[in-house]
Amino acid sequence: MSKIIECGALAAEPGSSSDGIFGIITKDYSLVRPPNPRRRCTVTSIAAHSFYERDNPYMEKLSDDYLDITTAIYTQYDERTVMVRGSRFVSNHTLLN
Repeated sequence: MSKIIECGALAAEPGSSSDGIFGIITKDYSLVRPPNPRRRCTVTSIAAHSFYERDNPYMEKLSDDYLDITTAIYTQYDERTVMVRGSRFVSNHTLLN
């Protein structure tokens, strides 16, 4: 989720560089929603932003480990909120074996 919300409402529709975006993290999923009622997160806007600025659209190097979004599922939670689940952290050790 941090990769998505770092760019604020650019991940929303209509996109904006002057608005923020709000995220909730739980054990099983994340919710992403813009606080501005004129904007909304959609499955397309959030999934597209998940792939933004990555050499590999499914894996992102994070220090010694990787974020793997190969199995991520994007669901429209309500009119303005998207739920993301299924992402996982993979240790560099696991990738080498």
